[in-house]
Amino acid sequence: MSPFIGVWRYVGTWVEGDPTNRGAQRKGFIFYTTSGEMAAQVAPDRETKTAGAESADDGAKAALADYVSYLGTYSVDEHAGTVTHHRQANVQPGPLSDVVRAYEFKGDRLILRPVGTKQEIVWERIR
Repeated sequence: MSPFIGVWRYVGTWVEGDPTNRGAQRKGFIFYTTSGEMAAQVAPDRETKTAGAESADDGAKAALADYVSYLGTYSVDEHAGTVTHHRQANVQPGPLSDVVRAYEFKGDRLILRPVGTKQEIVWERIR
């Protein structure tokens, strides 16, 4: 079975060794299934204020700021050491383009690196 299969908890994101600021209590999950589906969500640690039961435009924008959420299928290229997320839906503006990440497994951690960047997104397997 592929080592990707399962649910992973978001640990944090680093750029050139420095942590990005998503707050102390950031939350997130990524999962990969045996049938080739995946989904990722990362929520920053901050309170979002709304007026009433529904957000106005500014409230909706604030709620989605720095929130990452997408789903689709995935494929692994073991020779290149990359996993590609074929996004079918997401909350971010822009096209539904594929997301390619170099990957590394270290114990119970999965490190994803956007190709061509010095960013590391770290996930820990949930057992």
